[in-house]
Amino acid sequence: MKKLLVALLVMLMLVGCSAKEEPTDDPTIEEPVGPVGPVAGGWTINTELPEMNDAIFDKARQGIDGASYSPLFILGTQVVAGTNYEYFCYSKPVVPDATPSFKVVTVYKALGDNLEASILNIADFEVTDFTSEQGETTPAGMMGGFTEVEELPNFLSEEENAIFEKAFEGLDGVGYTPVAKLASQVVAGTNYAFLAMGKTISAQPQTHFYVVNIYNDLEGNATVNNICGLNLANFNAK
Repeated sequence: MKKLLVALLVMLMLVGCSAKEEPTDDPTIEEPVGPVGPVAGGWTINTELPEMNDAIFDKARQGIDGASYSPLFILGTQVVAGTNYEYFCYSKPVVPDATPSFKVVTVYKALGDNLEASILNIADFEVTDFTSEQGETTPAGMMGGFTEVEELPNFLSEEENAIFEKAFEGLDGVGYTPVAKLASQVVAGTNYAFLAMGKTISAQPQTHFYVVNIYNDLEGNATVNNICGLNLANFNAK
């Protein structure tokens, strides 16, 4: 009898392991890792985009020279002895022919009604860190890197919104809302990098920010190549 029970347990273990190895056709999705949600000491995602607090940012950036910073929206907040704000910004060095770029600026607002704020950290936001060449088809002579948006506002056009929606047809589990266009790349068609807010479709939905990489071919077929979650804590690592 004991031998029979042991044999049954082994068979169940083998079945369980084999089930985990089934392949999937879903695009690569890298989930954010780290503290998220309304937890003291962690970062709380700002779900009220494009809500801003320019007064705090304007106070914090006083005295900064060498570059201009245009805050686009707040990614999240963190409760400390006061509040930390994480701003997604468009930055341009104050020099001729300078190349603009995206930055994540962390601002500390002290307790109290007085507007006392200071910049804690300015982190580079490299779009290529969150993109993938999976599924890319590049003909000879057309190889090129992603070109970041150089004009504001960088909200999606009607055509880009249609491409985003078409790419997600048939994909369930998370509802993605595009927030901004980050970059594009000309290949045999076009690769796009969009900043999006994703909300899980569940009884207790979770919200995160993602960089969504979409490929739109020359025939107008749009597919999701890569979805990479943002961990807000990483932009404050020293």
